Amino acid sequence: MVANERLKPDKVTVGLGSMLTWNLLGYWNNLLQSTKSVNIREQVVIFLHIIGHNVRFRVIGSRYYRSTETIYRYFRVVLRAILKLYKLVIRLPDESIPSEIRNNPRFYPYFKDCIGALDGTHVHTSVPLNIQGRFRNHKGGITQNVLAAITFDLKFSYVLAGWEGSAHGYRILSDALSCSRGLRIPEGKYYLADAGYGIRNGYITPYHGVRYHLKEFSDQGPKNAKELFNLRHSSLRITIERVLGILKKQFRVLDAEPFWNFQTQVDIVLACCIIQNHIMGVDPNDLLNYGLYEEPESDLIIPTLTEREEREEAREWSAKETKLHRLCGLIIWLEILRSFARTFADIDLDDGNQDSVPIDGDNEEIEEVRTNVSSSGTSKRKRKNVQESVVDEQIKFVGEQPGKIANALEQFIADKTPHLYEEVISMEEEGLDDDFLCFVFDYLVSHESEAKAFLVKSKKHRKIWLQKFSQG
Repeated sequence: MVANERLKPDKVTVGLGSMLTWNLLGYWNNLLQSTKSVNIREQVVIFLHIIGHNVRFRVIGSRYYRSTETIYRYFRVVLRAILKLYKLVIRLPDESIPSEIRNNPRFYPYFKDCIGALDGTHVHTSVPLNIQGRFRNHKGGITQNVLAAITFDLKFSYVLAGWEGSAHGYRILSDALSCSRGLRIPEGKYYLADAGYGIRNGYITPYHGVRYHLKEFSDQGPKNAKELFNLRHSSLRITIERVLGILKKQFRVLDAEPFWNFQTQVDIVLACCIIQNHIMGVDPNDLLNYGLYEEPESDLIIPTLTEREEREEAREWSAKETKLHRLCGLIIWLEILRSFARTFADIDLDDGNQDSVPIDGDNEEIEEVRTNVSSSGTSKRKRKNVQESVVDEQIKFVGEQPGKIANALEQFIADKTPHLYEEVISMEEEGLDDDFLCFVFDYLVSHESEAKAFLVKSKKHRKIWLQKFSQG
């Protein structure tokens, strides 16, 4: 019972997975397809489990009874499907007055033309050593700088990810406004931004040199019009800080060291924003109608494999059985030889032993030998010498075989995996991530032919192969 509970994802992940599955399957043009043994719901739940809890592919594979390659493949499939929803889920706001402003006398009519707030946030990233300087932010961390614009209903209206951590927010905003598919601000409308973005049409920043943050007004209220404006500005703009905080708490992968290539890291940021918007746009009553908060179904974790995985597993087991049979045969042969050695060593070759039986002799030959022995002592001694010589050769042969078999057995069962591990991890010198190389090692261990091809390649060709492998 405990083991089964350990394998179940949490209710939030299952509920969100069911919700996304419903939309991906029913409303959004069948972006995902069920396979023979991995249905859409499981594909989505696996993806959400990874980005929600920052879990590695190997761990997820053990929890869902899937190979690491299968987890990686469906992770990429779901990621691509979710990115196609960007235009449907993340939309620029219309020109109407937001209800959060219209219904609040603190903000209306003073901010009636405000349509949202924008700000930047830093997300941990992993890049090659030779370009890390560009991604090092003012705090010394290696990050990508993400620009986000939100509406006051806690939804993203625009996201631009992939900029270096050292880039200034104003430069990123300028890029967003100049792009053909970038941020568009309707005429006469504006966003709220902090003082770091300067002064420009399309957004309003607070007064410089005047109290701004809410905690600065905790002891004493605003004394003049500028302080009052800054207080109202801060009260509205803090919405984006709340949204970004929720995003990073909802998806732990954004607040941890990533283990994908950089393009995937950028796509993950966009996917998390898309999912967050989808969460905020779903009516809680719909969740209850779809039964998303019920106990996870027993068929969520399917201990079956795809046809390709079944063939691979069958080949692996066949190879293991063949090796096992050979090993058992060698062991049995060794025991037989040792038994023969003991038998030959126990043979009594004294002159008076009339019951000694020549090797490979039948009863008639035995009687003939005994008759001849009784009639000729000289012949008996000759036969005895010949017999002793034969037995000595047999004992010598048997004594030599265990050493040969032991050597052959040692070569047969020699494990070459450590050598493969050393060769793969040595590519870390080329600027490749350690976690990615561990994933590559796991893959090569389960694909013997590709592992052999990898070992014979030069370091240059290995690097080219790893770069292609990381791109899927």
